[in-house]
Amino acid sequence: MMSPEHTTFFTKLTQILRKHGLKLSFALVTLLIYSNYLYTQDTLFTLIALCGLVNVLLLGRASKAHQAGEFFADPLSQLSVTGTTLTVKQHQLDVTAINKVVLDRLDDDEGLLDFPFNRYQKTAMRFPAEHLPAVRQWLLTHLPNATIIR
Repeated sequence: MMSPEHTTFFTKLTQILRKHGLKLSFALVTLLIYSNYLYTQDTLFTLIALCGLVNVLLLGRASKAHQAGEFFADPLSQLSVTGTTLTVKQHQLDVTAINKVVLDRLDDDEGLLDFPFNRYQKTAMRFPAEHLPAVRQWLLTHLPNATIIR
């Protein structure tokens, strides 16, 4: 019988493999290529393969952090409407100019709200996924003419 430590380890390992399986497969192939060039002592291709291995392991990290926006525990605290002006974080947008709003789940834990067709391009925010219904209702109430994109 397995001890709780082993169960936890294998559970975590299974979660990692499910989440990053393709990335780990690419890393394994690149590692094999790197090992081959290292064994044949081909310095140039060894360095190229090593750079490829590092890039595969970092795949997706910068883009997610850069594009997803800031995290807010309470997204409704960052939204307000005064007259025809919508304030998102510190940015003010004209309510009549907002036709589309992105509201979707990023993963099991986080949601995303963005106004992609505005002049600031920094209005995206991430928040706990349990706030999705409240944010959707807020948008339907305050921006009734906007289409919510998933």
